[in-house]
Amino acid sequence: MQYGLRIRTKEFETVSWDEFVALLRGLGPETPLGKVVSIRAEKDRKVIKSFSKEQKRIYRRC
Repeated sequence: MQYGLRIRTKEFETVSWDEFVALLRGLGPETPLGKVVSIRAEKDRKVIKSFSKEQKRIYRRC
């Protein structure tokens, strides 16, 4: 979404692992995977307590 790339294409097969990792690290919180990563990485107990039911479900799966 953020980069306009689709993983399951011939073009993406040429991406190196290091480049793939760099792309993942650069994902913003507005992307679906970025949202999951930010929820699972949260450490502040007050923020975690204020999570929605869906956010808590995602948080507990890590």
